[in-house]
Amino acid sequence: MCGATVRYIDVLGAVFVTLQGSPYDRALEVLQTLGFASAVQSIRPAAAGNRTRKKPAAPTRR
Repeated sequence: MCGATVRYIDVLGAVFVTLQGSPYDRALEVLQTLGFASAVQSIRPAAAGNRTRKKPAAPTRR
């Protein structure tokens, strides 16, 4: 399912509702929040939050 949309944010009045699943009409509600940032955070993949990777240690000379 690479490249498929499976997460959504709906705006209902002042509330952001996050949904997960595909197709849209069968998606399940994940969260209701008043903050857009919270809505975005709830649908981001866990790995996306840690984009910085540590550089491998330089080899030591013997």
